[in-house]
Amino acid sequence: MSDRKYVLLVEDDQDIRELIIEAFRLLNIDAETAVSGDDAIQKLKILPQKPALILLDLVMPKTDGLWFCEERKKYSEFMNIPIILLTADSKAASKTASINIDGILKKPIKIDDLLHAVQPYVEGNSILSAV
Repeated sequence: MSDRKYVLLVEDDQDIRELIIEAFRLLNIDAETAVSGDDAIQKLKILPQKPALILLDLVMPKTDGLWFCEERKKYSEFMNIPIILLTADSKAASKTASINIDGILKKPIKIDDLLHAVQPYVEGNSILSAV
């Protein structure tokens, strides 16, 4: 991982993960991936540079997005990383009222909406101006 800003994508669905990574690749957005809340915590502990943004699936088996948000409170170095939730749950706003998130993107995700949500966090990475 270079000194460029990047996104940590936490998504258990391989198809969604691959679609988002491909969209990022086409627009020169770097990303790391995790498949669960626990996997994301472990990656954050070892990555030499913290991500500019975490895209976090809300509903995942075992350690979901809510678990991740609670667990990250144990690590002050992770608390300032913005989080945008990815969810099909229509009640996500009420379920996440008590945690600190920076946005919610509803599934199915429109790629244009995703890229517009991510762009402010990774500006300076030569993202296409057409986004």
